[in-house]
Amino acid sequence: MLRSFVVWFDDFLAGEGPSAVVRGILGLLSFAGLLGALLGSAAVKAGVIVAVLLILLGVTQLLLRDRRGMARQLARHRRLVSRYGKVVDEMNPTYEVLSWDQAAHILNSRGDTQESVAISVKVLRGDMRLIRLIFGCGWEQPAKYRRGVRISVRNLLVGDSPGTSREVTHSWVADGKADVMIHFAEAPPEGSEVRFMVTLDWPGKCSPLMNGDTDDFTFRFLHQSVARVSYRIVLPPGYEAYNEPIGFEPGDARFRLDTSTGEDDGRRRYLFRAAPLPVRLKAGVSLELKNVGRRDVDQRRLAGAPR
Repeated sequence: MLRSFVVWFDDFLAGEGPSAVVRGILGLLSFAGLLGALLGSAAVKAGVIVAVLLILLGVTQLLLRDRRGMARQLARHRRLVSRYGKVVDEMNPTYEVLSWDQAAHILNSRGDTQESVAISVKVLRGDMRLIRLIFGCGWEQPAKYRRGVRISVRNLLVGDSPGTSREVTHSWVADGKADVMIHFAEAPPEGSEVRFMVTLDWPGKCSPLMNGDTDDFTFRFLHQSVARVSYRIVLPPGYEAYNEPIGFEPGDARFRLDTSTGEDDGRRRYLFRAAPLPVRLKAGVSLELKNVGRRDVDQRRLAGAPR
């Protein structure tokens, strides 16, 4: 009987939202208070209220256990979707990446980062139903950071104006690496070009850089060369970094690395570009902050920031 009540209560909360929890608790406590007032004794009043609170505590524990089970099941389903999507993507290539323009805005000394990636792909087959991408950070993030990552995808129209959003799922294939899959309800026509923007809000993504370590910002495409790629890294105000190319030698006409300062906000910018980027070549830029001293790092450690 209690189990049936919990199932009903869980469905009710899912439909009504958090405010229903508050209303339910206040209603039960008011009912307990009314019973205590009718019965008259202060001891009876306290006993009724304690009994109601114990019931609420028991129901809450059952709900939390059920939620944890659902979370594990959802994570398992995401891993399976990721696994089979990888198999389909590798066995039957259905698209070709034409261009990839990524920008990472590091927001603060904790390394919280907002990234946007404008991607253009050519449809190779008329049965393309998904696009699989891998995004990662330079350290093995614990779960408390990964839970805060938010990923969304939106179509790009003519003139880079935003269109409607697309369904997206992701699974963590490693502690700091997300397997992102973009789904298509209907396959685009063969030979057409599809453009979209991936937005990632990623807590602590650039913590190694902001804690004084060297951090790499790179690309690598395993199955094809890409005609044009770029990666812009924007530091928080007041920071500057040493920079070094990865995967290419200075003077190579295919690659370019530029630094600049924003005229509006004064933030330092580092821009890596390649045209083309050869298949399987890992290329980009390595950064190390100039103005992070030992004292700054120790203070962030004491504040709980990762090292």
